[in-house]
Amino acid sequence: SSLVREVRPQMKVSIVIPVYNAAPYLTRCLDSVGRQTFRDFEVVAVDDGSTDGSGKILDAYAASFPLKRIHQANGGASKARNSGFAAATGERVMFLDADDVIHPRLLEWTQAALDESGADYAVFDHRKTSPAKLDRASDDWPASAEVPGHEMLAVPAFDWFVRGRRLPAPWQFLVRRADLPPAPFPVDIAIYEDVPFTLGLVVRPLRGVWIRKALY
Repeated sequence: SSLVREVRPQMKVSIVIPVYNAAPYLTRCLDSVGRQTFRDFEVVAVDDGSTDGSGKILDAYAASFPLKRIHQANGGASKARNSGFAAATGERVMFLDADDVIHPRLLEWTQAALDESGADYAVFDHRKTSPAKLDRASDDWPASAEVPGHEMLAVPAFDWFVRGRRLPAPWQFLVRRADLPPAPFPVDIAIYEDVPFTLGLVVRPLRGVWIRKALY
């Protein structure tokens, strides 16, 4: 006889959420994750020394979907994102801020665009809104069957972003985890600490696909 151990296939997507004193927003952020139509994902939430009960909110959501919780002393957004990234196991990864929400089909549509195009990463549009309207964002985002259009970006994509005056943020990307360094965010920069992350993607010979819809 032999001992056969079941090996679970690799998780497709890891969503990394840095959390610091985000209690007023965190519930609706996590609810938007829970509404995803694409279900092969995990959440890695890093409580970065919160003092407002954010950690307890994360604990309460642990039964809703695969949720890894990391509690650490406050070190800033870059350290929190790096901690979450180190614990991520998904083939692809995205970063979500705790005071934001995502379209219920964001993962479904970005995965489809990546699979169809063979691109290395997906980048999508976003929209800004007020805190009051953020509460109703899900009402404005019906789970439509209409698949948004997408286009391949030049390689590298830096010129395309500059010409379009687009300044993407880390949370606009879904990227292969293997294409990122072990600590993607520098911890020695006080402001605009996320710029090296985005520039590091668009100046490299990686193929990107732009999804022409506000999914964030």
